[in-house]
Amino acid sequence: PPPPPPPPVPLSLLILLVLLREKITKEIGGRRRRSRRRGSSSSGGGGTSGNDTGADDAHVALRERMRARAVKLPSMKETIDALYALQSNELRAFRWQQRRRDDKHITLVADMQRYLHMLHIDTRSLNVVHVAGTKGKGSTSAFVEAILRGSGAVKKSGFFSSPHLVSERERFRINGVPVSERVFIECFWNCWDTLDSAIPRTERLPPWFRFLTLLAFKIFARENVDVAVIEVGVGGRADATNVVEPLVCAITALGFDHMNVLGPTLADIAYEKAGIIKAGVPVFTCAQHAEALTVLKQKAAHVGAPLTVVTAAAAGDRS
Repeated sequence: PPPPPPPPVPLSLLILLVLLREKITKEIGGRRRRSRRRGSSSSGGGGTSGNDTGADDAHVALRERMRARAVKLPSMKETIDALYALQSNELRAFRWQQRRRDDKHITLVADMQRYLHMLHIDTRSLNVVHVAGTKGKGSTSAFVEAILRGSGAVKKSGFFSSPHLVSERERFRINGVPVSERVFIECFWNCWDTLDSAIPRTERLPPWFRFLTLLAFKIFARENVDVAVIEVGVGGRADATNVVEPLVCAITALGFDHMNVLGPTLADIAYEKAGIIKAGVPVFTCAQHAEALTVLKQKAAHVGAPLTVVTAAAAGDRS
């Protein structure tokens, strides 16, 4: 394999200071005006569905047991138990990983839009900063949210990240603070019960990370955040978070990660990460290996997205 990329100059700060604050604050007003003119229904997404919908006996029994629960809002422990019951078994997970690696037309956009429509959530009215990458995507996302909030650019921020260290609530932050147990439990069971009522018994509820992503959108809609910083889970193209229409995207330093899912070469991995690039949406990245940067440039040119490669010199010029 090629040597690792040079250590990135403070990538988080470069991307942030060069553009994000001013770009987001400029775009939020326009996004809100456009959202008022849109209908509430979600449009269909392109690509092949990634949903493995068949429900086995255990999943059917789980749904029946939850439907018959004695209380509307169970405890935090019971809620977490229900969440982890949505994890795919090893064989199902392996099959999905193979499919998303081998079929470049598979996305989760249509599936996620279907679920969001059931939940009456329109992500098009949500101001999103979407961040993918191999190294630094978590810290970049955290810096973006903190600087936007600390600068007064937004009144209320949302942050969806992974993984968590102690509590699942850490993945969902409002103004930098994990959501309360009450908010987590209420939003979780609102999503669960709504989806359970709408999805036929022969189908599975959304798997674990897809459900977490839907839960994030539910929380952000409930809290009416001004901007949401969304960190990609794995890859980008076929990630559950890629249903958003962001204000701006960032792709941090690329390297070899999740090769069993994303592919064996740096070009394969860059292709997956570049899947978050969308028409007309500014995308920012750092210095990359030529192989990876070529893929990012090709994707940006193909969809018509302005791509900026942020350097230390560029950041210094703006400071």
